[in-house]
Amino acid sequence: MTCRRLNMKSSISSGSRVSRKLVAIQITEFQESKFISASDPTISSEVGQKIQDEQLREKFIYKSQILEIDQESMRFIAVDTDHAEAVVETNCRRI
Repeated sequence: MTCRRLNMKSSISSGSRVSRKLVAIQITEFQESKFISASDPTISSEVGQKIQDEQLREKFIYKSQILEIDQESMRFIAVDTDHAEAVVETNCRRI
């Protein structure tokens, strides 16, 4: 599924030193999401939106450990997830 997360707030904790490396945690609160599409053609826009709304009711605050950040990009990995499959590294670049 593809969705767009709207109306989100994000903050980065002051961090703490672990093994001489600064660890910063980003906390993101999602307040709204919009379903865009699904690779499964049997999932309609209405059903997809209901799934997104239910997920948002269950969990709307996500934590990520920032691995690297500069003015052009940020690499982070999810922490405190409900599913082991969600622990993936993400790389975002400014466009």
